[in-house]
Amino acid sequence: MLALQGRSLAQNGITFILPDVHGTGDSDGEFADGNWELWCNDIRHVVNWLRGQGVSSIDVLALRLGIFLGADSRGEFQISAKKIAMWSPVLSGSKMLNQLLRAKLVRSMGAPGKNSVAESRDKLKKLGGLEVAGYWLSDKNFESIDRLQLEALRFDGATRIHWQDVSPANVGRIPAKVAEILPSISTDPEQAVYSRVIGPQFWLGPEIETVTELIDSTTDFFVSG
Repeated sequence: MLALQGRSLAQNGITFILPDVHGTGDSDGEFADGNWELWCNDIRHVVNWLRGQGVSSIDVLALRLGIFLGADSRGEFQISAKKIAMWSPVLSGSKMLNQLLRAKLVRSMGAPGKNSVAESRDKLKKLGGLEVAGYWLSDKNFESIDRLQLEALRFDGATRIHWQDVSPANVGRIPAKVAEILPSISTDPEQAVYSRVIGPQFWLGPEIETVTELIDSTTDFFVSG
């Protein structure tokens, strides 16, 4: 999806950079060797490289947890971006991790018990990490992600924000939590908008799935003035 989005933007005269942070994609190293601080630094290096190439205007597209890679430990967004598109951003790192642990338990032993997630968290701390979805997640990385909260992020008032959720069905009006968070993350709430695209949540399954409407709407957002 990100590669398709990049091609669509390139066809409209916008350069697209798709970085693989340490231990992911085609980058050097193993996933287990990466950590949140290192990944954030990787993104900063990409931004600095772009500026060194004479790029004066940078926009950002972030999928799920990716939006947090542009922020510092205080939640201040560190990339001076004119436009930011967020694809189904994670609201809470803690809840996302709990979902991953719950899914792991279901695959290994059937329906998880009431205390199973808490027990998995304890096990992770004792072992220094845990294999989740085929990847070794270290306790240090777990703790970094566990603290992330979308409502704590702050974007510059000059930044236009487009929050796009992907849903398999139309669930009606804007979710209450989104309505609560969206005005708070920007110093100019009028610059922050929300929309929902109907389609498969392509980041979840092993099969490659595409959502053409999401690509088209994101291209329109970045191409428009």
